[in-house]
Amino acid sequence: MKVKQTRKNIFERMEFEMNPNAGHSYNELYDTYDSIEWHVDTKGKTKVFEWGHTVYSWSYNFFVPGKFDTFLIGYKDEDKFYSDTTAIEVTNYREFLSYYWSEIKGSIGHGTGYFTMFPNMLRFTTYQDKHDDVPSVTFGIGDEDEIHEHIFLDFMKELYSDPDYTLEDEELLMEKYNELFHYKKDDASPTNMWITSNSRIALLKCHVERYDYTYYEVYAEPNK
Repeated sequence: MKVKQTRKNIFERMEFEMNPNAGHSYNELYDTYDSIEWHVDTKGKTKVFEWGHTVYSWSYNFFVPGKFDTFLIGYKDEDKFYSDTTAIEVTNYREFLSYYWSEIKGSIGHGTGYFTMFPNMLRFTTYQDKHDDVPSVTFGIGDEDEIHEHIFLDFMKELYSDPDYTLEDEELLMEKYNELFHYKKDDASPTNMWITSNSRIALLKCHVERYDYTYYEVYAEPNK
């Protein structure tokens, strides 16, 4: 197995290849293995080869920083065959997720999608924009019928620890939200806020009155 770059920031795409220097045919692989799995430490695993299904290259988004070992395991009958282990590092050096605020020039007309399988299958989407020359990023979950607050809250806590402002003191939360954020989305109110050295981040509860539908998303602006 080969990794094109072993060090990436969270939300950046990391690319992997199986048999990069030898284009083994499907029949050759099948003669050697019943199946092959890709493993990432204790995070999880997924099949990249079995009868009727072969993946020679794939990409992956890591959402939390850390150092991980990744490797392949081939199975044939009762035997296991391990590939060499490749160490990868996922950093959190950018100002918000995969963004530097200075790089955002406005909306690009569509969202950017990210996908993870470990430990749970999730699809995230980010949207970049500018409001009166203030860059922003909206961070949501794609392809979900229900978007639950705890998914965002648990994830943001893992990145930034406990929020600085919460609904436990709703008056202070709203005061800081109105004071610190340039743009306020209609029909949305904060439930939690984080203030980092680079970013102001709000977890928003949004309601679409026409469809009586409630969902959550994260909204961020630079801290300056």
